[in-house]
Amino acid sequence: MKHHSLKCIATIVLTLSLTGCFSAARMAAHQSGVTPSQIRRCTDRDCFLALGPEVVGRTELADGGYSETYRAKREKGSTLRSFLQGVLTVGTLGIWNVVGVPMEGMISSNEYIVFRVTYDSQGGMKKAEIQG
Repeated sequence: MKHHSLKCIATIVLTLSLTGCFSAARMAAHQSGVTPSQIRRCTDRDCFLALGPEVVGRTELADGGYSETYRAKREKGSTLRSFLQGVLTVGTLGIWNVVGVPMEGMISSNEYIVFRVTYDSQGGMKKAEIQG
């Protein structure tokens, strides 16, 4: 009888940890933000703005064009880190989330990519420079 009760409790704990939130793993996999390659693929202002940056500066140029400086969150996240977080969550029966969730919050802190785009007088992109 004792063995049956222990097995039942272990099954319940394992089921809860497997169907639980896996918060740390989800946070590790979440990939919000932009990458330098996404910025390099853009060829017009609409594309840059679709990436969700904040416009932090605009300068009018002598030739009638203008330059805008943008700041966007750098993409964070890792499939491997997410997998490892999931393994740790299952392996520790969910206890890992107590440590993993705050740690993922610190790892996914706000780091930004700053880039400047120069446009001609018709608004066509002339040059995009990633500054940081």
